[in-house]
Amino acid sequence: MSDIIRTEHLTFAYPPDEGKDPVPALDGVDLSIRQGSFTAILGHNGSGKSTLAKHMNAVLLPGGGRVWVDGMDTLAEAALLEIRRRVGMVFQNPDNQIVANVVEEDVAFGPENLGVPTAEIPIGHVTNGVHLPSYAGPAMKPLLDGLLGEGWMELPPDAPQWDRLEGLPDTDLWAAKQAQKKALLEAVRASLPDFFKKYGIPYEKQKAMAARLTPESLVIGFARRFAPYKRATLLFADPDRLARLLDDADRPIIFIFAGKAHPADAQGIDMLQEVIRHMLDPRFFGKIFFIEDYNLAVSRTLVQGCDVWLNTPRRPYEACGTSGQKVPVNGGLNLSVSDGWWCEGYDGENGWTIGPVVTCEFLGAEQGDYDDAALLYALLEENVVPLYFDREAGDIPRNWLARMRRSLRTLTARFSSCRMVRDYLEGYYLPAARRDQELRADKDALARRLAAWKRDVTGRFNSLKMGEIRIEGLEKDELIGTRPMRVDVSITPGAMKPEELLVQLVAGPGNGQAFTDSPDVVELTRKDGEGSGPLIYACSYSPTRSG
Repeated sequence: MSDIIRTEHLTFAYPPDEGKDPVPALDGVDLSIRQGSFTAILGHNGSGKSTLAKHMNAVLLPGGGRVWVDGMDTLAEAALLEIRRRVGMVFQNPDNQIVANVVEEDVAFGPENLGVPTAEIPIGHVTNGVHLPSYAGPAMKPLLDGLLGEGWMELPPDAPQWDRLEGLPDTDLWAAKQAQKKALLEAVRASLPDFFKKYGIPYEKQKAMAARLTPESLVIGFARRFAPYKRATLLFADPDRLARLLDDADRPIIFIFAGKAHPADAQGIDMLQEVIRHMLDPRFFGKIFFIEDYNLAVSRTLVQGCDVWLNTPRRPYEACGTSGQKVPVNGGLNLSVSDGWWCEGYDGENGWTIGPVVTCEFLGAEQGDYDDAALLYALLEENVVPLYFDREAGDIPRNWLARMRRSLRTLTARFSSCRMVRDYLEGYYLPAARRDQELRADKDALARRLAAWKRDVTGRFNSLKMGEIRIEGLEKDELIGTRPMRVDVSITPGAMKPEELLVQLVAGPGNGQAFTDSPDVVELTRKDGEGSGPLIYACSYSPTRSG
């Protein structure tokens, strides 16, 4: 087999910002991708994966070295159009996507461009999930082992065992959560000596800061890459309002930040430094903490111990946001902008959404940082903080625990890697494997028949003629009352055989140009006999949705 893509000593650097040096991205990359092969390019954030991919269809051109696509040199201007036509490119970041805002739509552009109706393009998605054994905490795991039984981490979301959570005593759930919170606070306390030394904190202030690390506090965590779209500093949009929120001695609150910015991401580095500046601000001293040297161990401790997990991305940049999926199994609650997985996960009672609740299909209104910050403050002031410190029913926050239980029950299995793998297996891999076996059976007999039929059917289909289309039950494009709509279609098949024809009614919500949601597809039934005249197909249809 020949190389379909080949690079030789490929080098590339991004143009510098004013007064700065170029940013190297690729240095002497040699790569060979054989026709028919599958290739995975792995690397950490900023390692050059996307940059390399963009050279494969000439979105970027080499600064040094060469790239060939099916034998065509990307530096040959005459070949650029053909190279870009042959090599599709899909990215998860909307800034990089070519024609759409979400990956499914970007992938679907090719079939749409060939005239395939959007509703009939068989492109779906599987939502990410997290590996529960890696993140279930040392107190929550044995508690759930005893309640749900062996193998509970592999249970599907609709398994009846999850109903047992309703019988879990509040005191046991609260004790497990508090134990994991104490472990987090001890980890923060252990990081303080280096912080005190680095910033020259006086001894009295050291004691005051450490004294704030008590399990009675509401602990809100934020830990992830400090990429600009994740808006780590949204919390500080109105420092005075934040200071008032954190100044109530009867309702102690602490925020714990952790994360890293890419060395070449000046904006991300500035955001990280802004968190440190607020940590040193006298108004927030002992109320804002930052854990350095972010890694998997730090991440695990945070998701296990935090009461609330804060997520403030700018839509629609959050591809999934799996850190929040690790929180429910540990008795934590999500406080997130409606983006990524939270569009699917939030049900109104298992956490909180900052701003409008947005579905997976629609991006919603334009976001403003200050508007989102105001909505975040309002949620904290009016919902999150009062609920946590509501102890009217005793020494523990029973209404908070009800929301914890709801989060644990509705999100843990649904956003686990077991569910994710099951979805891939049942929805994609097994059907593909069965189809492959069918096509390969008897020395590829079905594949050969299908190929021959496809070569023949195009010419014969052109002889088919649509006749009268009669629709009953509509008045000025609106349904009459609750009666179903009836559709009759007359078709002259020409050279087509009746058994080759499938006639469907496709109906659903739209905006006048396209469907805005997956449409209903109803198959029409043939009414007539085997005569030589037109074929009549009919169906009745009752819409399942308005619009």
